[in-house]
Formats: sequence, structure tokens, C-alpha cells
Amino acid sequence: MKNKNKDRYVKLIRTGFLTGMAVMFAMVAAVFATRTMSEKKDGSESFIQTDDAWTLDAAGSIPADMKKLGESFSGDSDVVSVYYRLPRMERVQSLVWRTKDVSVRLVADGDVLYETQMPQSRFYSKSPGNLWNTCDIMPEYSGKVLEMQVTYAYDTSAVTVDHIYMGKEADIITSLITGKTGALLISIFMILAGLFMIFMNFIPRLNIKKGNGIFYLGLNTLFSGIWSLLETNVVQFFVSDARLLQMVGNIVMMVSVLPLLLYLDSEYRILKNRFLQLLCCLDIVFLIVCGIGQLTGLTDLHDMLRISLPFVGIFYMVLMVTVVKHFVQAVRRGEKNLMVSLQMLGIASLWVITIFEVARFAHTDSMDRAVAIRPGMLVFVLLFAISSELNAFQLMQNGMQYDLIRNLAYHDGLTNLGNRTSYLEQLNKYDEIHIKKLGMVFLDVNNLKTVNDNLGHEEGDKLLKLAAEVIASTFGKYGNSYRIGGDEFCVFLEEERPEEIYRKAKEEFYEAVSQVNSAQYYPFELQIAHGFAQCENANKLRLKEMVDQADTLMYINKEQLKRSIKTA
Repeated sequence: MKNKNKDRYVKLIRTGFLTGMAVMFAMVAAVFATRTMSEKKDGSESFIQTDDAWTLDAAGSIPADMKKLGESFSGDSDVVSVYYRLPRMERVQSLVWRTKDVSVRLVADGDVLYETQMPQSRFYSKSPGNLWNTCDIMPEYSGKVLEMQVTYAYDTSAVTVDHIYMGKEADIITSLITGKTGALLISIFMILAGLFMIFMNFIPRLNIKKGNGIFYLGLNTLFSGIWSLLETNVVQFFVSDARLLQMVGNIVMMVSVLPLLLYLDSEYRILKNRFLQLLCCLDIVFLIVCGIGQLTGLTDLHDMLRISLPFVGIFYMVLMVTVVKHFVQAVRRGEKNLMVSLQMLGIASLWVITIFEVARFAHTDSMDRAVAIRPGMLVFVLLFAISSELNAFQLMQNGMQYDLIRNLAYHDGLTNLGNRTSYLEQLNKYDEIHIKKLGMVFLDVNNLKTVNDNLGHEEGDKLLKLAAEVIASTFGKYGNSYRIGGDEFCVFLEEERPEEIYRKAKEEFYEAVSQVNSAQYYPFELQIAHGFAQCENANKLRLKEMVDQADTLMYINKEQLKRSIKTA
């Protein structure tokens, strides 16, 4: 019955996992299929996008390419100014724009309207991070020239000032967030899927040693989902200091591949390779150095990010080579390995889209660097998660078979108590740990042969089952019960005061036997002889003495029961 319940539990988990992933994937697909709202509204409504209206001079004669603003910096200064002539305004208008790795100062008619706030802290990055800026422009500045002074934090290649909108702030933000609905759903799905896989790893579904592959894959999925969510640039609307988000984004990019490598080791034992062991050690040392540099203010994670990218590339190459190798081996053996095939499809989708995204990013910075990688990551996560779930389900089935075999090996088939093998192993354990105090009740069922001869072996089995139930519900309530012979039972009492427990259980035992016999439901009378002994600081000699003493006292009680019946 226990194994059947466990089987139903495993099937429920498996069905729920696959159903949940299918529903989430269908929801994401539905959003992509039905989404009609564009990122930018019609300028005649509540806001306009002004990226193309900024110039490099106050007169407005030299257009500024905001996508390549870094090229406008001279070697003598880390500041460049761009200008925009404000339109006629009848009410307060908001300027909303995104910056990355730069500080900004807005000046109009000699007045400072906005300045990036970045409290000094050696624990944070040098730049404000990936930040959404908002500034209210009063109507009295209508027609004035607005100057944006941009200061870079790292180098000019990292300068980003884009998605500059002017109009009603609430509509701008709502439109930007709405335009990211699909990306948000994919990111949230990956985060939830990662947490779910991590949670699944800690469900005690197996009693045998198992790997932690689903845990490591869950970590990688969680990190990927967090990075994807930060790349939507939506979270930045809801935080006051985006440097923390930048730090988190850099951390997950650096550490996300290590769980993936551990996942591969869990599945294919790849860390037997000395080169990979060395590579992992170097990466761990690098991460520690990065952390110390960030905490001491000597450097920050953004500076070290480019150095970590080769590790990321090598680890993903290892991932691809490992799975391809096992796929080829499975094909040569003539196996139809669904798990490896799913992983092959996942890697292919991720690599194709990643190569495309790297090529695109090399030519221009993008507000969302994961816009193309995200679908590939989603397919990768889904296929790898399904393959791991299939593998985990196979392990669960193997585990249940192991449980069944183990149950047969260590439990008595008739009474479901521990058998003699289990009893002997328990005695050895007591000898190894030298348990301080131990009590033992030795029991024997009277008249089993008489019942078998006169009423049949079926009634004899009923007698043994009934005796086992009485023993388990009385003495066994306070210890471990075993059937160690045809009609012989014993119970170990692991208590500080085993003799007190024995006296208490003995009263319950007598009461239970009396109730069974007074009911006269069975064609036989239940008689169980017993003897009790105890020992301290158990070793082999003391345990043997305890067993012999309990056995002797049990036979004395057995003779007493027989004499009492003859007397009656």
C-alpha cells in the first residue's frame, strides 16, 4: 500500500510538472500571438520619442547619433553635451530616458533641472548602472534649448543614452512596460521554473543516493531568468538605486555557468577530466578575486566582466561538446536516448540564437540585450528541464523498485515487522555505537503448532498476525519490533529508563490480550509469553547476555502460562 501511494505521488508530481510548464509556455505563446501594442505610441497622443531630435550643438545644426554617442567624446574630456530645443508646452511635461554607465546633468536657461544622484560607496559600481531617468519640464521653458551633459564611467564604448521620450510620464512608463509583456512573462517563467526545480530536488522521492542534477539546472535557470528580467529594463522603474541591479546582473552572468557544469557532471561525470577541474578552480578563484575587489573598492564587477566572458564561452562549449559526444555514442549503440536528444535540440536553439545576438550586439548597443537570446533560453530551459524530469522519473521508478526489494529483504512478509536479518543488523549497530541503555522484550506465541494441526495453517497465520498487531501496538509503540522466528518476536526499547517503559507497556500488553480473548472472535485463545532484560554501554558480550537473559525469562513465563491453563 505504501509503495502504491508513493507511485501515485510520483505520477502526480510528474503530471503537475509537465502540465505547469505546458501552460506557462502556452501563455507566453498566446501573448506573442495576440500582442498588438507597439513600444511607441502615436506622437499626437500623450508622448513623443525624441532620440532623433538631439544635436551636438546648441544651434541644432549637427545631428547627434545617440546610438553612437561614445564616438562624440574627445580624448581631453569625459563629458559630452547634446542639445534639444523644447517644444511649446501648455502644461508640465516629463522627459523620460534610459542611461547606462553614464551620469547625466540637464540644464535649461542656466538652471539645473536634473542631475544623476549617486551616493558615494566603495561597495557599489562606479556608474549609476542601467537607469531610467525622469525629469519634469515646466511650461516656462517652452522653446528653450535643453542641454544634456553626459559623463561616462568606464569607457566611451559603454556609453548609452537612448529611448528619450517627452510627454505624460505615466503613459510613457505604461507603454514601455506593456511593450515588454512577452519578455517579462518568459523571464518570470524561468525564475519560477528554476525555483520549482530547486524545490523538487529536496523532495525525498528516493531512498537511494541520487545526483543533484535537477538542483544545478534549477540554479542555472534561476540565474538566467534573473538576468533576462533585468535586461527587460522594467525592474529599474521600481528601484531607487540601480547600481544594486547592475551588480546582481553582473554576478548572475559570472556564476550562471558553474551550476550548468555541475549539472553536466551530475549527468555525465565530466569533472573527472583534469582540464575541467583546473578550469573550475580558476573560475572560482576569479570569482573570489572579483568579490574582494568589489568590496574593497579596488575594482568593480563591470571592469572584470569582460575577463569572465571567456570562462562563459568555454563552459558553454564544454556543454555542447559533452552532449554531442553522448548523443553520438548513443546513436552508435543503436539507442533511442530521448533525454540526450532533447538536450541536443536545446543546445542547438541556444547556440544559433546566441551567435545571432552576439553579431547584432557587436554593431550596436540595445536596450534589451536578451531580446533574441531570451526565446533560445526558454527553449533550452524547457528541453533540458523535461529531459532531467524524465531522468528523475526513471530514478524514482528505480528507487521504488529498490524500496520494494529492500522491504522484502528486511521485513517479514506475513506480519510486516522487521525480520531476522533486520534484527541481527540492529544488534550489530548497537554494538558499533555502544548505546548507553537498551531494553529488550523477548516474546513467543504459545500453541502455534496446535492451531496449525487442528485448525489449519490459515488459522495459524491469523494467530501470528494477531500476535504481531498486539505486540506492535503495545511494546512496539516504544521501540522497534521484529519477528525473528516462526513464533518468536522481540522488541528493542531504546529509552533512558527502559525498565519503566517495559512496566508501562506490559500493562497495555495484558489489557490488549485480554480484550482479544474476551471478544471470542477467533477459534483460538491468544497466549504470548515474554521476558525482559536490559544492558548498559552495549557491546557484543553484554548484548548476548541480555538476549540470553530475556530468552530465559520468556521460557519461564511460557511455563507459567501453561501451568495456569492446566490449573484452570
